[in-house]
Amino acid sequence: MKQVPTRFLQDPDWYQVEELVLEFINPLLDLSTVDMTQPAEHVKAEILGRKMSYDALIGLTRASGMVRAGKLPENKENIFK
Repeated sequence: MKQVPTRFLQDPDWYQVEELVLEFINPLLDLSTVDMTQPAEHVKAEILGRKMSYDALIGLTRASGMVRAGKLPENKENIFK
């Protein structure tokens, strides 16, 4: 699979692209938007479909290098100043 060119990933504003992509993917896990008035089979099918879609999209974005597999550790204050 082709990866996003490294120069894009090294851009200081790349985190904004990551956030934008994840804003479109993460709502798939929001169960409050599932129509609970439907029969149980429909609700179950929708939840399973959302979970499968979420996993596939997250896998695609990570495999292509578009988003990191996890957050980078935050910089801590240097105690050796």
